[in-house]
Amino acid sequence: MQLILSDVARHSWDYIEKIPEIFGKELLDFLYKARWQELGQLGKDGTVARQLLKFITTEQYKGRKITLDKINKWLEENNWDLVPSRPLKLLTERFLLVNNDYHKGNYAVFPSLIDFLKDQPFV
Repeated sequence: MQLILSDVARHSWDYIEKIPEIFGKELLDFLYKARWQELGQLGKDGTVARQLLKFITTEQYKGRKITLDKINKWLEENNWDLVPSRPLKLLTERFLLVNNDYHKGNYAVFPSLIDFLKDQPFV
């Protein structure tokens, strides 16, 4: 519901007419697609956010905890010269990422988003 309300707040009430009538996977894919496309329009920060989301998804699938230290290391290994707070903020603002530990980080994505990301290009 947060995804729907967020979209309505950012667009208009007319946006509701575009939402698929069938709830469930179709609705989530529709909302995730809008967020994915939006990230693609945000330049370097959006590109890094997309790739970071895929990294977190891969690590989560392997059962690994994703901390802020791991994200910093990933940014360094991939030669992304920016602070992690920018792409992380983009992801959390769009309800694409959850952090359960605000001190060290414990980042995760919802299983429905993992399913959606399998079909998306990295960039």
